[in-house]
Amino acid sequence: MDSLLRMSNSLVECLECGCFFYTLEVHVRVHGITIGDYRYKHPDVKTSSETCDENRRKGQERKWSRPEEHSKLSEKVRETWNSPEYRANISEAISKGQTKRFESPEERYKVSVGVSKWFEDPSKRLEASRTISKVYRDNPEIIEKIRKGVKNYWKSLSPEDHEKRVKPFRESKRPRGHDYLLFQTIFYNYLEEYFPDNWTHNGGQPNAIRVGGLEPDFIHKSKHLVIEYFECWPHGYSVEEEKSKRFKYRKVGYELLVIREEDFILPETRCKIPEKVSEFIKNRSVS
Repeated sequence: MDSLLRMSNSLVECLECGCFFYTLEVHVRVHGITIGDYRYKHPDVKTSSETCDENRRKGQERKWSRPEEHSKLSEKVRETWNSPEYRANISEAISKGQTKRFESPEERYKVSVGVSKWFEDPSKRLEASRTISKVYRDNPEIIEKIRKGVKNYWKSLSPEDHEKRVKPFRESKRPRGHDYLLFQTIFYNYLEEYFPDNWTHNGGQPNAIRVGGLEPDFIHKSKHLVIEYFECWPHGYSVEEEKSKRFKYRKVGYELLVIREEDFILPETRCKIPEKVSEFIKNRSVS
């Protein structure tokens, strides 16, 4: 019995042919697949025995316990990762692997459910939003990538699409370079007058958080409510944009109220905004 137990710990079964091996990393090539393909096909099955795992662990401990070996390996890793070609190859391999993985509807559904459950916790959602915002704002490389992406996007537009995108800029009554955050600040002070300490001015702020991949202008402090202040400049008002934002916010449990700048500037419509916001808060009683 002891010999059988030791054998079971030292060997692992190949589900392709039923034979037993110390590890399957080399053997699976006989079946015309890689160890990655085998793990993808049999996700819950071990590919190496307990004895193999233990020996590998001890070997790594011995190797990294020697200072000179530790220094040598660290330097080698740094040199490898400093190579642009190596990073490009790794990035391409990961991209192909993820593409192949998400070809399966079951895998896509599994990931979607996992993300949804994670975002059900408001504290985790807030923490993730702040972390992502900080990473984007404090990383010049990422900012430069985004700028290049925007430039390439504008270059790729057809003349008709380009005209459609720049039309709000030309028709805007404001001069170019106007600080539109000033109008957001004025509106925030207006909110504070009628709803003191209920809303946070989030749009364009240094520590702004993102909700559903978007950066709302105003966030309610105790309810899942956001307000978007649509200025005449830079983007103007768009029914399609409002629908798109409303859909993205609802996916993460938030409701959206849109306030157009025209409604805030004109006295006859501005007087109706407090009632509109009050109804918006009242109708969403769930925090």
